[in-house]
Amino acid sequence: MSSLALSPTDMQDMPKHANILAADPFAYKTAHRRLAWLLRLSVAMNIALIACVVVSIQALVSLVPLKETQIALLRADPSDDRLYRVEPISVEVDGFELMLEKLARRYVRQILTIDGTTQNTRFEEVRTYSDAEFFNTYLDANKSLIEAGLEDGLNRSITIKGAHQVDAYDGVYLYVVEFLQSDRIGRDKPKRRHLRAFLEMTPRPHDVTTAERFENPLGIRVLGMSIKEQASK
Repeated sequence: MSSLALSPTDMQDMPKHANILAADPFAYKTAHRRLAWLLRLSVAMNIALIACVVVSIQALVSLVPLKETQIALLRADPSDDRLYRVEPISVEVDGFELMLEKLARRYVRQILTIDGTTQNTRFEEVRTYSDAEFFNTYLDANKSLIEAGLEDGLNRSITIKGAHQVDAYDGVYLYVVEFLQSDRIGRDKPKRRHLRAFLEMTPRPHDVTTAERFENPLGIRVLGMSIKEQASK
C-alpha cells in the first residue's frame, strides 16, 4: 500500500469537506460570499415587491369612489324629439367652466356677506368649498373684524356683477368676480364699493363628501382669494 493512502481511522478523524478544502482552500469563503450576496439581493427584491404592493393598494383605494354607481334622474317631454347626451361629470365635459363660474359667484357672495342671521350657516358652506389651510388663514385674519361689525349692527350685502376665467395652469383655475359691496349700519346711508375678487380654484374629486356629492361632484376647492378695488369705478 502506498504511503499516501489513508486508513479508515484517519478518514473518520478528518473534518467534513476536507477533500474540498484541500483542493481549494478558498472554496468555503467564496461560497459564503456568494450566499451573502444572494441574501442581500433577496432582501432588496422583497423590499421592492412590498413597496409595489403598497403603491398598488393605495392606487386601488383611491380609485374606489370612481367605481361607485350613482342614480341620476333625467326628465324629458314625451313629445320632445330632441336628442339628449348624457355624460359623466368631469373636467373635459362641456359646461365645466360654467360650473366653476357659478361656484365662484356664489362663493364670493357667501364669504363676504355679513349678516347676523345667516352668518354661521353661510360659513359652514364656505368651509366645505374651501381649502382647509386657506379657510383657517382667512378666518384668523377676518374673524375679529366680522364679529366687531356684527356688534355694531353692520349689514353687508354683495351684488355680483360678473365673473370670468382669466387663466388656468396645472389644474388650477383663476377667476375674477366683479361685485358691488354695500355696507349699512342702522339707518345710515349705505357705503358702496366696486370691488374685484380673484379666486384660485381646483377640482379634488377624491375629497368629495356625501353632502356635496350632487351639488359639487368634482370637489371644487378654493385655494386662495384676494380683493382689489375696481380702478374704473
